[in-house]
Amino acid sequence: MPVNPLTARTVLRAPPLLLKTLLKHYFNRVVKKKPRKSSTRLRHDELLYDETFSLLKMFITLAANHTIEEFQAFSNIRTNSPRRFHVERLVVPMSSCDDAAKYLVQALGGQDAARRVAGGVKWWQARATNGVDAEWITTKKDLREANKRDKAKTTATATPVTPPVEESKAHIGAPAMDNDSETDEMRCFLYLHGGGYYVGSIDQERSSIHQHARLINGRVFAINYRLAPQYPFPCAIQDALAAYLYLIKPPPEAKHRAIKPSHILLTGDSAGGGLSLALLQVLRDSGLPLPAGAVLVSPWCDLNHSFPSVTINTDTDILPKYGLSISKPSPLWPPPLQVPWTAADTLTAQDPELQTIRSRPNESGEVLKIEWQMHPYAQNGLLRHPLISPVLSYLGGLPPLLIIASGKEVLCDEIVYTAHKAAEPEKYSVREEVRKLYPALDGIETRYGGTEVHLQVYDDTAHTLPTQFEGTTPGKAAYDAIRSFARRVTGMEATAHVNSSFTRERVSVKGVVSPLEPASDLDAMKMSPEFVGVMSASAAERFTEGHKLFKEKFSHTSKAIERHRMENLRRAENCEEKGWAWPLDEGEVPPPGCNVVRRDIEEARRLAKQMAQRVIKG
Repeated sequence: MPVNPLTARTVLRAPPLLLKTLLKHYFNRVVKKKPRKSSTRLRHDELLYDETFSLLKMFITLAANHTIEEFQAFSNIRTNSPRRFHVERLVVPMSSCDDAAKYLVQALGGQDAARRVAGGVKWWQARATNGVDAEWITTKKDLREANKRDKAKTTATATPVTPPVEESKAHIGAPAMDNDSETDEMRCFLYLHGGGYYVGSIDQERSSIHQHARLINGRVFAINYRLAPQYPFPCAIQDALAAYLYLIKPPPEAKHRAIKPSHILLTGDSAGGGLSLALLQVLRDSGLPLPAGAVLVSPWCDLNHSFPSVTINTDTDILPKYGLSISKPSPLWPPPLQVPWTAADTLTAQDPELQTIRSRPNESGEVLKIEWQMHPYAQNGLLRHPLISPVLSYLGGLPPLLIIASGKEVLCDEIVYTAHKAAEPEKYSVREEVRKLYPALDGIETRYGGTEVHLQVYDDTAHTLPTQFEGTTPGKAAYDAIRSFARRVTGMEATAHVNSSFTRERVSVKGVVSPLEPASDLDAMKMSPEFVGVMSASAAERFTEGHKLFKEKFSHTSKAIERHRMENLRRAENCEEKGWAWPLDEGEVPPPGCNVVRRDIEEARRLAKQMAQRVIKG
């Protein structure tokens, strides 16, 4: 098997980088005794944070010079859990996926609205597997304790002829009890990984998943949702919803009993945090029971890049300077400009006006235009949809939220703004254009009040603090906050009553908690409301610069890819199968970059054949 080029380059560059960082770190501490330029006090004071930051920054910068396929392959490298953890791999079945699709269409406003916004009701249900890959993860110690409790209950209620149940045969979700027994009492995290919606996996965040399982002495149900650009919006939401339904309404073949929603915590970092907010809205708007709460770590709330920190905090964060969509071109990304069908009346159709992003005017009054697709997850015309950019939505009526923002990350401002909007929705109006995108918002102010929110801003820290920097002082403080929140909202511990529905805190680099300054003093809250969701001029200039730079750098690669793409399309036409057009009936107009409609890449051709066979069998 050939070695992934991104993996090879990372392995080669990591050791000398760590040594260089070590030497610089102590030189600055001993000789200069102050943080170096473009650094932070935390990097100056704590070696572990400094080395982790340098390594992640190097890797993210390096990844931009590789293709999305190589980045995805890197994030899927198998990692193993330590022996003290019990892991069970499974697949959330198609029955749960089908139920999720029905609820999602309902939340989107019905079939007509779903076709107008998402381009259909069928194409986003296509998948290469027979469900959603998932894992149960818990510590063996906690599993043994749960089995002992359940075995004791079984023994107490058993008749003399009832044979004993061997502990070794117990499943993680059904610890030695019949399916008719009372609901399992172990608390559960539903874990949604990050990665900009286009990379990431359970394996990538396994260490963080282990931490979450230990925090609640319970279990984590983690999933690998479908990734863009192969499977763009709303594919990931359907998968997350299917996983939640699988927990609370398990199909007959499931090995676990139904889990009480009040025992479930939703958690996600970065894109996983944004996906968590989308899932919570769908649950609220489709009448499904809500979980006990949600932990959102650096949630991506504004794909329009409208807040100041997007450009101000570039040097102090690990995220790439030019954004997530700009990378070495490949057959997969950027997507083809033309599609093999006639666009219908849909927001995903290739209308140049709908797909053009216009920035706020710069200092000279010029409005910049972004005419290429900004993000793999969604086309430009959909970036203001509330399920894609939750900062524009109405976020009242949700379960309690713990929102963790890193003070020096590029997403800091949008996270802080989103937290305030969720806790005090009456202060923030929802635009009519946003209501049209998501009909569930019509009259929502009369149905739901504010959400209980606990916001923490961690000084000097970078993106996804506890996930990436778990061993550091602020990382440990973040996990302590997650533990306290999780145990309180799930009823595991009797804790002091929360005096306010909106707790606002700042956490120092030493883990000291203090009140967050007034909203009027925060940069995130100073921006005019009409500018929220409208790309800032500085962000537009930054992305335009990056697009031009990479276009010139990889011009020969782009030309070769286009030639290869045309050859594959001609080859596909010669062996056309009728079944390949299955998703294009009844007004189905998928985005041009997704696997459902592409025939120029092998992965898409395999999917087409698989779906054609399923249609024939079905």
